Amino acid sequence: MIKSKVVILILLLTGVCISIINPLYPTEMFLQHSATLLAVGFMVYDIKKNSISLYAFTMLAFFILFHAIGARWIYSFVPYDQWFATVTGLSLNDLFGWDRNHYDRFVHFAYGILFFPVFYELSKSQLKISPKKAVLFAFLFIQTFSMVYELFEWGLTFMLSPEGVENYNGQQGDVWDAQKDMALALVGSLIYASGILLVLGIRKKRRKPNL
Repeated sequence: MIKSKVVILILLLTGVCISIINPLYPTEMFLQHSATLLAVGFMVYDIKKNSISLYAFTMLAFFILFHAIGARWIYSFVPYDQWFATVTGLSLNDLFGWDRNHYDRFVHFAYGILFFPVFYELSKSQLKISPKKAVLFAFLFIQTFSMVYELFEWGLTFMLSPEGVENYNGQQGDVWDAQKDMALALVGSLIYASGILLVLGIRKKRRKPNL
């Protein structure tokens, strides 16, 4: 499993390095990658300690890759609509009537799902709690970090120029952007939590002796 994690990390770092070539907004992009450094640091630590499963490690790698793509185009300019149109001949913006770039919404939703197994497994192993309590802790961790990140973005408004803040935060004129981002992370984590609780319930029912 360790070898598989090393391969995943190498592939991820290769993708991240490719994504930083000729960025549109270098300053904002590298600021976005502060989160990438923290996540990669944890992945290196996990390779040494093997604290999470290969599945959770892979989910974390997928999230960092999605984030790296977003950072490359500072989220607001990710050309997903052009990519989709090239493959299918259709426009997602036209299909759903979107008038903004929704890649940031997708990543916040993905955060709620892809980070859940990481927090869930760490809660069980580090806190020594039951699976159901670990589900609750993982859910709370995700909401907490989601809020902290939005507060971080708010704090940047005191440090960067108005243009720099807009480029980094990617609000695209939506005053409720932070609330919507946190809501999507919450929905993603609820979906994953519901799946775990369903599996736990099925396993418990199967272990229950027939009377």
